[in-house]
Amino acid sequence: MANLKKLLGARIKEIRTARNMTQEKFAELININPSNISKIETGRYRPSEENLAKIADALNVPPYKLYMNEHNKPIDELKQDINNLLETAADNDIRLAYKILNGIII
Repeated sequence: MANLKKLLGARIKEIRTARNMTQEKFAELININPSNISKIETGRYRPSEENLAKIADALNVPPYKLYMNEHNKPIDELKQDINNLLETAADNDIRLAYKILNGIII
């Protein structure tokens, strides 16, 4: 499994950039040094619980969403997870998954 600090950092960065927020502005909102944002987003530093709450608040997401990072796993792991899901899925679910994937990829 990938490093949890790196996954958390990647998720924080993903949400921050989706909000069109610079690291500097983000650091200002949560009142920490901008260089610490880089350390958090690269997984070199794990924020304290207090700062994690501030991060979630500044990004306007519930804290648990910061840990919803399954899609950031390595591609090989994602492919294996998809295969595992398909192995146990009902026929109708497989058809629905196909429709969704076909609509996204094409």
